[in-house]
Amino acid sequence: MPITIYINEPSQVERLINWGIRSADAESHNLLLIVPRRQKGSVKWDPLLKEEADQHETFKAVFDVIAKLDPDRFVLKEDVTESLASSAMDRIIIETRELVAPNPAEAFVDLANTLDSVRLILPAGSLKSEGDDEPWAQRLYQQAPCETTLVWGSPPSIGESVDVMVVADAETGCSLAARRGVQLSRSAENGSATLLYVWPDDDDVAPEIAKKNSDSVLAKSGSRSEIETKFHFGNSIAEAIDAQDLSGVDVVVFGTAKIKKIRSIVRALRSVEDPPAIAVTRPAVSVSRKMLRELQSTIRQVVPQLDREERISLVEKLETGSKFNFDFCALISLSTLIAALGLADNSAAVVIGAMLVAPLMTPLVGIGFALIQGNLDLIRNARWAVLIGFANAFVIGMVVGLFVRLFFVQETFPEMASRDAPYLLDLFVALASGIAGAYALSRKGLNGAIPGVAIAAALIPPIATSGMSAALGNWELCLGALLLFLTNIVFIVLGTAMVFWAIGIDTRLQKRGDSGKRKQYVWIRYWFLAFVIASVALTAFMAIHNQAPFDAAKQGDGMNEGPPVVENISDESTL
Repeated sequence: MPITIYINEPSQVERLINWGIRSADAESHNLLLIVPRRQKGSVKWDPLLKEEADQHETFKAVFDVIAKLDPDRFVLKEDVTESLASSAMDRIIIETRELVAPNPAEAFVDLANTLDSVRLILPAGSLKSEGDDEPWAQRLYQQAPCETTLVWGSPPSIGESVDVMVVADAETGCSLAARRGVQLSRSAENGSATLLYVWPDDDDVAPEIAKKNSDSVLAKSGSRSEIETKFHFGNSIAEAIDAQDLSGVDVVVFGTAKIKKIRSIVRALRSVEDPPAIAVTRPAVSVSRKMLRELQSTIRQVVPQLDREERISLVEKLETGSKFNFDFCALISLSTLIAALGLADNSAAVVIGAMLVAPLMTPLVGIGFALIQGNLDLIRNARWAVLIGFANAFVIGMVVGLFVRLFFVQETFPEMASRDAPYLLDLFVALASGIAGAYALSRKGLNGAIPGVAIAAALIPPIATSGMSAALGNWELCLGALLLFLTNIVFIVLGTAMVFWAIGIDTRLQKRGDSGKRKQYVWIRYWFLAFVIASVALTAFMAIHNQAPFDAAKQGDGMNEGPPVVENISDESTL
């Protein structure tokens, strides 16, 4: 498989071929040069031949540079005839191909995954924020399935020595960068490679930890004996670069897939006097990650994506509705009171009315949104709203339960008994409710669906049932209703997270701390792991116990009817 280079304009030809030649020579791969031709009509690949050199300025520049290469080491594919085939085996074969399209760069983004390439080398331009308007090379760097490298400037000419510095910290893909940096230094005699490893100076044993980590990096790269190691103890690679003397460095190599990190490092490197050439690389995409990207791309092509105004409106609604305040407290208190009275009166209509008043759905949607976006403040507010709201509702349920115990003979009412435990159907209802609630809140004109979602979610009746059952001393029903509420919570949040992922909400994986260092959002992984474990455990529990809402032993005609009603007829009464 060849190393593929896309050459966008004449000014890039010499430096990109220089990068490609050094990489192909060091990695023992052939070279494929892609040159664009802007032309109306269908997109197609054509072989680019020497006879066509005069047809385009970029074509001519490509063949002029190739003509200067050592013919004993490099040969054009079109020059490899049957008589030269055996001698070409010891040389790097350079294939030239043109991409004909109305917009060749955009076409190359779409077609790059069809090329059987071991590595892409792309000319880097300006790095913009992620979005639809980001440069084609930046998008391809993030999307290409094979190993991909963005380059700025040019290494020294072929035959000249290359002094390479590999910069890395705990968050960068430094093993691959170290391997590529050493290979680049090997491409000429008297070349050298240095690893600048950055580690925060936050502990007395920081030097020992940095040494251990850097040794692990070099061991994985297979370059331990060919690279010198230097350390910088500070908060960022950009800070470390500012502290270095780069006058003797020809090329700086680092590895990361994060555009923001690339932007900060490149900005620091290009601000120095006589800046070195820069290469940033990332490894090939794993099969599982490739499948996930394809799935995400397919889903996001089908599902309408949120525009900027819709996202702003959605965040405002979720942040406002996910805070525990007087309005939230009043609504959840009233909805619980209505639900408890409806349960005591055995009135399904009153219980349904309580569901419409309940405000718990919005903070649950907020938790799902916060998990996908990485919004720590929102998840904190929503978490406290759910916890305090639950406690408030549980206490009100207990008060109504005590009232029932004083003035009613019957201990358990059918509407309460129907919420004795979660069943597999409850799981799917909660998941579908979360999906519907998130989609309704995120789209203009779909607010009419929210009352139906509130009824389907049925969040307040299980809390009221658990509180009343606790007051009545029916602990089995109390725990079963609490488990039903927990099931609703887990699967509603997972359903909302699925929707927000599908409609284009991307995760912010980093934040800037007080020290200025960007720290990874580790909490997202823990929260997701907790919800996934809870969902698996609940599903397994229901499957093992084989609980079904159609159990013949259940009384009543509702889907979730519970066990027979227990009446306190006498002290000697039995089931």
